[in-house]
Amino acid sequence: MKKFGLFAALATLVTVGGVYATWSYANGAVTASDPVSTGVTITGSDTTTTPNGHVEMTVNNFELKVENDGNYNTALYWETSGDKAVSSAKIDLLYNLNDNTSLSTDKITVTLTLDFGDAGDDDSVTGNSYKSTTIFTGGTTSAIELTDGVKQTVDLKTYISCAKINLPTKTDYDNFAAVLNDTELTITVGEILDVIYKTGNDINVSNIGPVLNPEVDGEITEFTISNKSEDELSTTISINITTLPNELKVDSFRYKILSSTDNNTFTELTTGTFKD
Repeated sequence: MKKFGLFAALATLVTVGGVYATWSYANGAVTASDPVSTGVTITGSDTTTTPNGHVEMTVNNFELKVENDGNYNTALYWETSGDKAVSSAKIDLLYNLNDNTSLSTDKITVTLTLDFGDAGDDDSVTGNSYKSTTIFTGGTTSAIELTDGVKQTVDLKTYISCAKINLPTKTDYDNFAAVLNDTELTITVGEILDVIYKTGNDINVSNIGPVLNPEVDGEITEFTISNKSEDELSTTISINITTLPNELKVDSFRYKILSSTDNNTFTELTTGTFKD
C-alpha cells in the first residue's frame, strides 16, 4: 500500500482485456485472437486508515474500453453502441468506525482522487503516455458521505477521460497496446475534514474552581479542523458529558468554543451551560 502524506492509496496494475473494436488495417488486421488489446481491466482492493476508523475499498473489476471512433482514433466508450461492449467504473466503499472512538457521529466524508501513471514493468515504454500524449486522465470526486457499516457503490465514469489519439497502422496500434499494458491507476481516499487533538479529546478534572480568564486558566482542549476540499464545509462539534456534579449544572459554569488561525487571537463561536 502506497502512502501519500495523510492519505493512503490503492494502486492496481492494469491487465490486458479483450479486443472489442474493429481495428483493421491494409497491412494486417487486429482480431480477437491477436495478443494486443484495446481495453484494460482494473481490479484490486485495499484499506485506508483514518483517525477514527478505516475505509475498505474494493474495485468491481471495471474496464476501460479504448475503441476505434471510425477513423482510427482512440475513444473511450461507456455505453452500448453497435458491437461495442458496456463498461463500468464502479468501486465499493465500506466505512468501519473504531469501537473506542468518542465521535458523536457514525459518518465520514471523503473524496477519491484518480491518478494514471507508469507501472514501471516495461522499461521500453512509459505508461499512460503515447508519443508524449497522456492517454487517460483522472480527477477528484465530489464529497462522498459514508456511514459506519454501510457499503456504498461509487461510479467513477464521469471522472475518467481518454485522449483522441490517431493509430493509422497496425504498428501504431501494437505500440499503443504496449503502453496500456504498462499503465497504472492509483485511487487515493482522503478525508475532507481532519480533526486533530493536541492533547486528546477528554477533559478530566477532579478539583475545579472559578477563574477570571477562562481562555488561559480554564480547562482547555485544543483541536484543529482541516478542510482538504476547495468547497466550504460545515461540521458539528459535540460535547459528550460522562460525569458532572449537579452543583456545576448552573448558569455560572459555562463552556466556550473559540476559533483562532494564529493561536493568539481568538473569536468566540458559541458558549453555553450544562444545565439539564
